[in-house]
Amino acid sequence: MHERHRILIVDDDAQDRHAVIDALRQTAHMDGIEVDVVESDTIASAREVLQHEDFACVFLDHDLPDGTSLDLLTEVRSQGLSTPIIVLTGERNQQTIVEVMNAGALDYLPKEKLHPDLVAHSVRAALIFRQAQREKQAILDALRESEQRSRQMIDAIPHVAWITEPDGSVNYYNQRWYEYSGLTQQETQDWSWEAVIHPDDLKRADSVWRTAVESGVDSEVEYRLRHADGLYRWHLGRSQPVKDTAGEIKAWVGTATDIEERKQTEELLIRSQEDLQFSVSAARLGTFYCEWPLDKIIWNETCKEHFFLSPNADVDIKLFYSLLHPADREPTRLAIEQAMANQVEYNVEYRTLAPDGRTRWVNAVGRFQYHEDGTPKRFDGITIDIATRKANEEAIKRRAEREALLNRIGHALRVSLDPQTILETAVRELGQALSADRCYYASYDQNTNVATIGPDWSAAGLSPISGQYPMLDFAVNHDPIFQAGRTQVMTDTSPDLAMLNLGIRSLVRVPLVSGAVKTALSAAMSNDARAWTPEEISLVETVATQTQTALEAARLLHREHNIAEQLQSALQPIVPQSIPGLEVGSFTRPALDEASVGGDFMDVFALDKGLFALVIGDVSGKGLAAAQQLALIRNSLRMALYQHNSPAVAATTLNSTVTSHDLLIGFVTAWVGVYDAATGQITYCSCGHEPALIRRANGTIQTLETSTPPLGVTANAHYSDCVITLASGDALLLYTDGVSEAGPSRRDLLGTDGLIRLLDALRTDTNAQQQAETIVAEASAYANGAFSDDVAVLLARRQ
Repeated sequence: MHERHRILIVDDDAQDRHAVIDALRQTAHMDGIEVDVVESDTIASAREVLQHEDFACVFLDHDLPDGTSLDLLTEVRSQGLSTPIIVLTGERNQQTIVEVMNAGALDYLPKEKLHPDLVAHSVRAALIFRQAQREKQAILDALRESEQRSRQMIDAIPHVAWITEPDGSVNYYNQRWYEYSGLTQQETQDWSWEAVIHPDDLKRADSVWRTAVESGVDSEVEYRLRHADGLYRWHLGRSQPVKDTAGEIKAWVGTATDIEERKQTEELLIRSQEDLQFSVSAARLGTFYCEWPLDKIIWNETCKEHFFLSPNADVDIKLFYSLLHPADREPTRLAIEQAMANQVEYNVEYRTLAPDGRTRWVNAVGRFQYHEDGTPKRFDGITIDIATRKANEEAIKRRAEREALLNRIGHALRVSLDPQTILETAVRELGQALSADRCYYASYDQNTNVATIGPDWSAAGLSPISGQYPMLDFAVNHDPIFQAGRTQVMTDTSPDLAMLNLGIRSLVRVPLVSGAVKTALSAAMSNDARAWTPEEISLVETVATQTQTALEAARLLHREHNIAEQLQSALQPIVPQSIPGLEVGSFTRPALDEASVGGDFMDVFALDKGLFALVIGDVSGKGLAAAQQLALIRNSLRMALYQHNSPAVAATTLNSTVTSHDLLIGFVTAWVGVYDAATGQITYCSCGHEPALIRRANGTIQTLETSTPPLGVTANAHYSDCVITLASGDALLLYTDGVSEAGPSRRDLLGTDGLIRLLDALRTDTNAQQQAETIVAEASAYANGAFSDDVAVLLARRQ
């Protein structure tokens, strides 16, 4: 069943209303749609109807007994209604056209040209616009929901986090920031680095951040942040750019991790080394003394304590080596021999062994004494207990290894925007880092009682467990801890036979998303119980947070891409593949991924009987900023051509309008032609655009050079018509500067000469669309596959 569309016609002239209704019926018949028409003859009655009913579009007479179309347009748009409105009028007043279009009209139709084809075009545009508005709103609602979930995840991490614009200006702080700094959101808007970073660290931190923003690379710097209580704590600041698939930076994400305890540990290590020097000077050392040849050794009580010996024990060189850790005996023997042979200091670290297997790290420092003839006389020195220093070094090493591991996993997750690849990377990297048997991602649908596992990673020799399973079969899924959305740690799952049958004996499971459908990241052992350490549990939780953040970022970019496609479809009309006597080929591509829209446009549409407009243009700038100007210029140029079949008069009229009313930010280049299907004649003018090229059927190529200014540059610009005729087999090539300025460098551009070569090399046995695509493909190859500007090509070949 076709969707019925309600259309409101507001006109005080019954004859005009019937003319629109007749045109609508013909449109409905042609397009296979059903319409219900509601009639109104005043502004007041139309206002009443619009307040209570929804319409696909409105045909609104400009002059009514109780006001003009501007009155109703202004009121409707101020109320937030986006109903498409098409203004009808019997006068040709360019000022009126500009005013109603600026007031929010979708289209403008002269009553004397109320042809069914024009009405059909306007109705189709209104229906497309209405559908695009609905889909855009749905997508925006989904984006807002996704952004809220992402920020909730960021708020949950135990670190200060922020997001900035590509230029480094901060637009978001997580909740941890406000808790730590004690600042309100209003106070944060006006804050500066000087307010929170320790003065001694400010210059260095600011320099690292500015360098990162300018170069587009990751940054890392340590600094002290002022807490709400006024005290400073050491933090490790990291920032990383978020890039789209084209490598463009879309945002910066930064974190500040509290490393106060680590810094204290490092300071303890430094103080320990200072204590060592003090101990040497204060004789709080073990001492050893041995006559040459080395046999009996004299140790003081502290030295014997270092070797787990009693104070009255006798020591010789054989006992000394036996009390060393087996791995340290040979390195120590070599150090003694080298010190003696080279007459250098003996300095070695080794582990001493106790009878019960305990070990102690000791640093031994000594020197040989020599007779006058150079032969050894004795060997003496000191021993120092360095167990504390070694423990601190090991702790720092473990922390550094964990931070490096998290950085590596985080980087691996951020390099992809594909959710499946992100999950596969997460389970693989986490499983290998933990030396686990399994690591997997799973969703748990309480509505269907189905647990879906996948992707999963398994150690060598283990079968994968991806698949769907009944949730009720697994007792772990009923655990209140998991149901509450907290990390679930199970040393031994033996009571749960379903888990054992699945090949999971021990488990750490971290929820990612809660609700009716939960998701979680899990690490597991297959055959053995495992007492998971706090560090291992924290690692799983941190990787889970990184994974969810990466997933949300990927989903956000995917939704933005969908919005881009909708906008591009609404802004660019479909170019027909043929019009009477002409075969048409076209190609457009925006330069930026910013909503995937650009400033290049083209248009091919019917004017009067047998006359067709051929238009290509380029709005200055790129991305959404240029696209905002595109719709105004394209629609206004259409209106001008509907009123004036002369391209020069239409261009002059449009230029006067946009300059006198300051409607453009920048300028627009355009090539405007009117094609006569009966004669093949094209009347054209160029508004500062790239020169058109014609390849004649005999192979010669003609360049159509012009020297008039772009639209919007000067108010008194004057444009003149030129005339060319296309014979059978002749082809007209129109293009934007994104094609002519393609090249491997700014000093080696394709240019008009390069396009002439490409046009000359085209195969004549291909259709116009294939030829247009070939021109773009060859230009892209010349530029090493990368266009630096929006690209548009329109090729028309006379049949």
